[in-house]
Parts: sequence; structure tokens; C-alpha cells
Amino acid sequence: MEELAAWGDEVRVAERRIIQALERGEDVGAVMHSDDPDEEIVSFPLAVMLAAAVGDKWLQKRLALYESRRVEAFLSGEDDGVLEAVWTDLGLKAGRCGPDEAERTGFPYKISVADYLRLVKGIDGAEWRLVNRTVWKGWVYVTRRELIRLIAEEVESRILKRLEELKVSKIPDPIKETVERIRGMLATRFARALPKAEDSRDETRWPPCMVALKNALLSGSKVGHFGNFAFASFLLSSGYSVEEVVAFYSQRPDFNERIARYQVEHIAGLRGSRTKYSIPSCQTMKAHGLCVEEGRLCPRGIRSPRQFQYLTRRQRSGSGATEQ
Repeated sequence: MEELAAWGDEVRVAERRIIQALERGEDVGAVMHSDDPDEEIVSFPLAVMLAAAVGDKWLQKRLALYESRRVEAFLSGEDDGVLEAVWTDLGLKAGRCGPDEAERTGFPYKISVADYLRLVKGIDGAEWRLVNRTVWKGWVYVTRRELIRLIAEEVESRILKRLEELKVSKIPDPIKETVERIRGMLATRFARALPKAEDSRDETRWPPCMVALKNALLSGSKVGHFGNFAFASFLLSSGYSVEEVVAFYSQRPDFNERIARYQVEHIAGLRGSRTKYSIPSCQTMKAHGLCVEEGRLCPRGIRSPRQFQYLTRRQRSGSGATEQ
């Protein structure tokens, strides 16, 4: 870490990268942070070191997401030679399909099943599930855009791994001001007070699936589009306001307030068709892999997360009846 002190201009560019990551998250294109190519290159590992020095896990996930989406944007404008050089450098088993293979599958690229399954864990959407893919002789066939997205997932994973490995025992004096400035941004601009559990919103009555989704969100883990929808609809039905629900989602590394607020208001019936969405049933939660321990932690006969709340409230009041 001591060598950071000798890179004045590069440290400032690295700080700029982190600020852009905080402000833009995944909503980013092929942006440059410096007119000097050398500064641009050197500032990346410096930004990673700064993020490690700040010591905030949310920031680290946000930076990894931001940098991976920049790679995705840059590769979208590059030719096939550059794309192949990148996947080769990353050690991914991928390739371009020959004419016969492309005609047979309808896809221009392929990636090994092993790499595909590892990388697709961070991507939400039914179209990414292996059962919905064209698979042949150990390969998963993909479009150019899909391959670039998978490469971006590999980049994000590697940045996070590097951040986990970096140990900062002491922050050098010359960069303490930079580190504290970043910490201040985190505290004032992105920290939100989470709503307190009270009255009908008592979190001790939450079903295990919603507790798991909350913990995943607060830790910065990805829960997927359906998980986000299920949790937001549950909070709204439990009496949380749109503002309070948005506060939960501000903990996500890919948080974009404009998008989050629109989606929550849509679920609440304040936008679009003005239809307030119901909480998914237990059967639907199971279908999306969001049920905890196949429902063994819930009372027998529970059909929805909302019903779990009704039942636990009745049990506390001395009634064993189940509300529909």
C-alpha cells in the first residue's frame, strides 16, 4: 500500500473511478476516466486498492459491478479478434462456431457447459437457465451479446476475489484523506436508515423466505428479478411505504434509485395499470428456488408468505386457527 503515495495523479483518477462506481453502478457505458491512457490503466489497480483500504463490502461489490459493466460496454464495440483475446486471457473455454456448427445451432459462439454454469449464477432470467439453452457435445451455444455478458461476469468475479485477498493493515498517510473522503460519501450520500420493525410490520413474524431475501439484500448479494419483486410486494403488503421499501434496495450494489422507485411504485399500483401486485404463493416461491428448506420451517398448510404472518399472529394471541 505504501507505493500508492507516489502516484498522485493516478490516485486522483482512481478516486474518480470509485466515485463513478458509486454514482452510476451498472448504469454505465464505455466511459474513460482520464485522457492519458497510462493513467487509465494504472488507476484500475489503484482503485481496487483504495476500495480495499476503505473496507466497505458494499463499495467493493459496487466497484466490481461497475468495472465489469465497463468491460461489457467496451467489448460490445470491439471486433472478434479482441473478444477472443479477452476470453483466452481470462482462461475461459469458449470459441467461435464454424459454418456447419453455426448453421446447425443458429448461434455464432459457444462456451463450455462448466464455464457457463459457473458464470450464469450471477445472471437472472429464465432465458439463461440451461434447460432453455442449446447444448451440444459439452458446449452451450450463445449470441455475441450473451458471450460478452458472461465475460463481464468473470471480470466481476475476479475483481471481488482480488478485493477479498487484499489485506490493508495500515493506510499510508498520503492517501488517508482520499480514503476518508470516500468513506464520507458512503455515509452521507448512500447510507439510508432502514425502517424499524413495529406494529403489524414486526419482522419476528416474517416467513423464512422473506428473512432470507432481506439478509441477502443487506449483504449486497444478488437475489434476481423475481426475488426483488417478491420481497417488495411482501413489504408493501406488510405496511411499509414506497420510501421504506426503496431504502431496503439501496443496500444493493447495483442500486439505481430512479429505477428502484419506479419498480416499487409499479408493484404498489401507483404506476402503469394501477394494479397492486399480490405476494407470490409458496408454490411460486418454490418454483423460483426461493423457498427455504422446502417449507420445513413453516407451519403445515401454509400457502403464502402473507398467510405465515397471519398464522403466527394468531398463535401469539392464543388462537390456532389458520387465516386464508
